[in-house]
Amino acid sequence: MRLLIYWIGFIALVAYALTLDPDTALYSAFLVALCVLFALLVFATLRLAVTVGWRNFWWTFRHSALERAIRKRDATTESPLEHRLAKALSAKNVAYEREYLISRMHVDFAFPKSKLVVECDGYRYHHEQKARERDKRRDDILRSKGWTVLRFTGTELRDDLDGCVRRIRERL
Repeated sequence: MRLLIYWIGFIALVAYALTLDPDTALYSAFLVALCVLFALLVFATLRLAVTVGWRNFWWTFRHSALERAIRKRDATTESPLEHRLAKALSAKNVAYEREYLISRMHVDFAFPKSKLVVECDGYRYHHEQKARERDKRRDDILRSKGWTVLRFTGTELRDDLDGCVRRIRERL
């Protein structure tokens, strides 16, 4: 973004240079300064393009399609608590679906074969009464569709992560 602003400023300076009298020393000095500025801008732009291009190429080359898909899926996680639970479930070889869609609702973790939903309730988004009522309505809808819902608070996930994973495995 900053580079774009520099280019716009450069174009404005070129427009100003066109208004100067070509027979003056000021015009010659201004022209030299514009040439140096142009060279610096071209260098910075090329450096950025090469850096970004190389990074994208290396990422594609280095990671398999499956790993890229998993990382993309993991990027949809909305909270550190979900990351923590996902790592623990993966470490125990528990297969899950992340951000699973049920009746136009995305749930944090789903186990479709067992019809089990796991939600991670961090304090920031779930401590208010309105949020608890919304969560209860979601749970009622999910239960009416035949799903079992487990909710874990942030405290549970921080203090007893193994216990949370154990409870999930018991329900599967």
